[in-house]
Amino acid sequence: MKSYWKHYFIDNHDIALIEAGVQKNLPSQINDYTVHHDYVIHIVLSGKGYFVVNHQHYELQKNDCFILKKDHHVYYEPDHDDPWTIGWIALGGKNIDHYLKDTIITHSDTFHFKEDSAVYYQIIELITFLETINSQMT
Repeated sequence: MKSYWKHYFIDNHDIALIEAGVQKNLPSQINDYTVHHDYVIHIVLSGKGYFVVNHQHYELQKNDCFILKKDHHVYYEPDHDDPWTIGWIALGGKNIDHYLKDTIITHSDTFHFKEDSAVYYQIIELITFLETINSQMT
């Protein structure tokens, strides 16, 4: 999977796909900021890394997810010996909280997908599909 980062802003006034991307990080790439989108779901595709939110420190690896939530300060970086490749999708919209209210996305900062998870593969398919669209547009 090639690296890409694309803002989409596909909005049906209910739920919105804001952006998506894939990035193979260098060991020195640090992200330290306050989140502006409602939800950004990151999936570790390979390698390892670290995520800090709400004074909680997480060590993550392949098939782990971490969730960025609006107005939260986050810090994340790849492992120096085995830097991660991450994929993400950012979601928003006026009813996003309604749709996600009973999901792990709103109740946890991280979670792990099992190897045979259908949801994991659907998210990977979406990221790959968006990568294909992005390649055709450039």
